[in-house]
Amino acid sequence: MALATAALLLGLSEGVLRVLPLGQSLGPDWNPGGLVDHAVFWAPLGETENPVGASRYWQPLRGAHPNQQPDPDVIRIVCLGGSSTYGWPFEQASIAYPAQLEQALNGTRRGRYEVINAGEGGFTSFQALVYLQGRLVHYRPALVTFCFGANDGNDNSEIGTAMTDEEYWDWLQKAARGGRAWKLHEAARALRLYILIKRAVHETRVALLPYVSTPRRRVPVDRFEANANRLVELGKTHGFRPVFLSEAHREPGARAEYRAAMERVAAATGARYIDLHSLLPSDSKERATLFIDEMHLTQEGHRRAAAILATELTRGGP
Repeated sequence: MALATAALLLGLSEGVLRVLPLGQSLGPDWNPGGLVDHAVFWAPLGETENPVGASRYWQPLRGAHPNQQPDPDVIRIVCLGGSSTYGWPFEQASIAYPAQLEQALNGTRRGRYEVINAGEGGFTSFQALVYLQGRLVHYRPALVTFCFGANDGNDNSEIGTAMTDEEYWDWLQKAARGGRAWKLHEAARALRLYILIKRAVHETRVALLPYVSTPRRRVPVDRFEANANRLVELGKTHGFRPVFLSEAHREPGARAEYRAAMERVAAATGARYIDLHSLLPSDSKERATLFIDEMHLTQEGHRRAAAILATELTRGGP
């Protein structure tokens, strides 16, 4: 009797939640903090369906559907980065600096270029390497630009954990291989009542986290430097040239330790380092016109960034 009553109450609760105009706020696409693929990849699908383990919600390669093998006369560039590379908040992919870089390079008459925007909002250097190794190397780029620092220096408190991205990814992978518990979690995502409970648990964790733990950076500087070195090694293995690109900020001193790490790796390995952050105008008033906020570029900011990169990349050759 008690079991039947509980089942009836749960059914009624689910029915009420489905009648209410809640939209996607309690839908299966809800993620902690409302951030799709922010911490690492939310729903690993396993090796059969997705060898990278990336989320089903992931929409990579903004504005491009390239063939895996570039044409013989095409120099292909893949741009790795977060939302500032993706081009948030602009809806048109053509505004982001990778698209404008392609246009600028093709105007130099030094060859044919194809620039792929592989930026993804919230991504860190760790996520980018997972993405690069799992998928992007198959597109056979000649150059890979690596523009990170802002997200790496943040923490994961928005998703209620003090773990770094690497730790969280390891935990997710283990959870996905956990069998029945993970399958039950995936099946329950269709229930609004389950999502409501999950949201309440998440919000409680976020509220309590500062009192029970000290969140660490998503990618600490030493791990960031290791990721930069890993990019160089991947370049040797897969035949592309790595280009480290400092992520521009409105404030001159922002994330200086991450820029320094890229510069050290470039100096030690002979890789290219372009300090876009410092190459943008230093005058505070002029610089302010290039940013929507602290780190996201305006349309003019993307144009300036693309022009600087085109000049730097073609200096001394393609």
